[in-house]
Order: sequence, then C-alpha cells, then structure tokens
Amino acid sequence: MSWQRLSYAVFIAALLVMVAAVAIRMRSDAPRDAGLVAQLVSPGPLSSAHQSFAGQCTACHTPGKGVETRTCLT
Repeated sequence: MSWQRLSYAVFIAALLVMVAAVAIRMRSDAPRDAGLVAQLVSPGPLSSAHQSFAGQCTACHTPGKGVETRTCLT
C-alpha cells in the first residue's frame, strides 16, 4: 500500500471516529455540562432506587474497575 493510500485510510478512519463520537454525544442522556467521556459512557437516567446517588458516581464505582458486588450489597 502506498503512503498516499495509507494517509487517506487514516484520515477516513479518524473522520468516522469523530462522526461517531458526535452522534453518540448528541444521543446521550448525560447532562450537557458533563464532560465528553461522561456523555459517551452514560447509560442514561438513574433508576428511582438510585436517585439519592445522583452525581456521586464514586459511591458505587471505582475508576478503572467499575462496580464491585459488595458495594451494592452494603
């Protein structure tokens, strides 16, 4: 593959990633003042049982590890 074709392929791939990120961000249920990452990974509104934890993600989630079962059971 020539360098020119490789450059075009990288450009098209980057463009597709950006378009996908914008589309996901626009469909996110996360608050608009949330950061980009929060908007991309937000699963949607909290259930009524978890409303008291709104904005306190670290009450259940450990960065890089997710939710541990023991956190939910205590």
